[in-house]
Amino acid sequence: MKTLLTQLADQAPTARVSPAALWRHGRRRRIRSRLAAVLVLFCVLAVPLAARPSLQVAEARGFPSRIDAPYLWQASWQSSPNGPAMAYFRAPLDVELLDDIMERWAVVGRDGSYRMLSPGGIHPVISPDGTRLAVEGRVLDLRTGVEHKFTDDPMAPLAWSRDSRLVLTSVRGSVDGSQRSGVYLFDTVSGTSRLLLGSSDPAGLPQAAFSPDGTKVAVSYSGQLKVLRIDDGSTMLGKGLPPGVGLADPAAWTPDGHSIALIAKQACYSGCERDALGVTVRWQLSYLNLSDPQLTIVEQPHPSRVGSPYAVTGWVGGDPVLAIYGGDDPDYSSSLARLKSDGTLETLAKVDTSWLQVPQDVIEQGRFGGAPRGPSPLSAQPWAYACLAVTLTMIGLPVLLIIRRSRTKARTIRGNANPHLPRQDWANDGS
Repeated sequence: MKTLLTQLADQAPTARVSPAALWRHGRRRRIRSRLAAVLVLFCVLAVPLAARPSLQVAEARGFPSRIDAPYLWQASWQSSPNGPAMAYFRAPLDVELLDDIMERWAVVGRDGSYRMLSPGGIHPVISPDGTRLAVEGRVLDLRTGVEHKFTDDPMAPLAWSRDSRLVLTSVRGSVDGSQRSGVYLFDTVSGTSRLLLGSSDPAGLPQAAFSPDGTKVAVSYSGQLKVLRIDDGSTMLGKGLPPGVGLADPAAWTPDGHSIALIAKQACYSGCERDALGVTVRWQLSYLNLSDPQLTIVEQPHPSRVGSPYAVTGWVGGDPVLAIYGGDDPDYSSSLARLKSDGTLETLAKVDTSWLQVPQDVIEQGRFGGAPRGPSPLSAQPWAYACLAVTLTMIGLPVLLIIRRSRTKARTIRGNANPHLPRQDWANDGS
């Protein structure tokens, strides 16, 4: 049997593979390996974008315990609106000169996405439902990117009504030669505006807040606090405020509408660094009881605290939630904190930025302690991708040339060693 198999093997034709067939086989392997590399690169870039949670999932997790600042190259809101917003804040640049020229604000969507916005004017005010942003003379729809302009006058936004329909704005000084200082009421549905409170003192920006039922507004300016009716603008009451005390806008009214929250701020004017002159260093909350004929101001039973609160942004369980700049944590410049009835301050979130605004709807949902939120480096503006492409080209092109030369040299050596192998030019081999 062994002899028979040996004879059959000797009689069988020898398998011959041409050098050209071997080269084509190697070429197919190279093409497959390159396609696999492209596929892996695509997965690496696409998976982080696809892994971004949906709106429902992000809201179920609650408000994040930490919000980081955006990247310099973060995608713009104009190119891809991401409303409704979960948070809105100023995103300063590290270079002070650029920060003065390019004032940027960040919109964090409820899906966790970051978008950059430069609205211009005195700092904008976000609506309670997080869908719109009031800026000077216009309203931006954060969901669609549509801009609604309602006046050419230099009107600064003050506050939104609880149903996100009415906007209180302030005009300081004269317009077209006529005195127009005062507080105006703008209706975003009808597009009309009317004077609610005239003022002969254009200095300073008033503070304002709508009552929970939307029928009244509280306005404080020049050391005075007034409560006005929305329908006819009549004054219901007036109260002089102590020095350094102002309205805790925009959610200054307590949920039952019986009291108005006030903030007493103490600034540093002596014995402090130059950059700290005039900056609020301590604060204390107090309440104006509207049912008291004497309109007594009752201080919250707690000592004054470090930091500078912007305002009361909402209420949770009857306790005010404040956005505070500064404090005890040097790593985060702002925080969202709940001031409990016993005087303790519970930090709900920390933000590495300034002028934090959180929609009132988000606050009153009461879901906090979610996973920390940070921007995606892949969500970038077109110029950032262009810079990346140029950089990769400058780095990758020399590497490809070196590899090409080494392969050409290796092919030449192999061809000289085995003249039966076909010689292919690099430019024509399809590699």
